Amino acid sequence: QVPEERTCSHAGIEPHWCTCLSWKKVDADDPNVKLAAQAFLDFVNDMTSKFRDICEVLKLQSIQEALKYEPNQEFLKFKHSSIIDNAVFANFGTKDKTEILYLITLRTSPNDGLYETTVKHKVATNEYVVTIDDISRINKYGDQPECIAQQYPHLRQFCWCKN
Repeated sequence: QVPEERTCSHAGIEPHWCTCLSWKKVDADDPNVKLAAQAFLDFVNDMTSKFRDICEVLKLQSIQEALKYEPNQEFLKFKHSSIIDNAVFANFGTKDKTEILYLITLRTSPNDGLYETTVKHKVATNEYVVTIDDISRINKYGDQPECIAQQYPHLRQFCWCKN
């Protein structure tokens, strides 16, 4: 039996695929979008920091698109609906937002990497959170990471070898 209050989180559905949410386009110059993009860069550059002698620091070249997750209008009809673990809002029936998800497509240099990332903005602490599972490189990197590809394959999408 499926409980009436089941959420995407309960069903193991990531917010990216949750039909209770819809995307709203946000201007790339929005301060929150810029902070979310910087959180992505900080996260990625921190992952490659141990290999700074061979991997370049990635910099923001441009923000291609930014979307903000919001509850869709059908979902708002349910007054007591909430998503617990992967919360975007503490209670979708109110305007009190505790977490906001941004889906950002951005390009980095010097690797000309095109990435799509979901960044969680924790409103109360003004923290922007990125995890490796929320990042996709959507253009090919070819032999850019040849210096680490064999030993550290999980970093291939982020390393632009200095040589």
